[in-house]
Amino acid sequence: MTNKLVRWIGALGLLAMLMAAFYSPARASNVSAFTTLGASQPYATTQTLISLTSPIHPGAYATIIVRSRAGAACAIAVYYKSGLSTAKGLTPRVAGSDGRCAWTWLVGTRTTPGTWKIVVKTDAITKTYPFIVK
Repeated sequence: MTNKLVRWIGALGLLAMLMAAFYSPARASNVSAFTTLGASQPYATTQTLISLTSPIHPGAYATIIVRSRAGAACAIAVYYKSGLSTAKGLTPRVAGSDGRCAWTWLVGTRTTPGTWKIVVKTDAITKTYPFIVK
């Protein structure tokens, strides 16, 4: 029970950091607000993209799966021309026993075609992945 509570508190802290990073005036070209999670557990040293639904059409569901370490705190931000996505499903996660974190969300029907970016943070590692909407 205590371990789940610690993970939940860590996820809430990560969510607060994400919100501060993406709703601040300095967010335009800087995702450095993804600093540390403040947890006492060891951090992952890698993040590997397992799969990404791209290219994709507006109105379809997209999925991204990354691998880190078991129990890693995982967060995602999807950016389109209109800015940060608020789609359901883009919430912080805790990696499973296999180290995987997965998100699925609906790409809006009015999403502008183009190459956009997905920023994924697992523990102390932040990576950006291109995401094509046709």
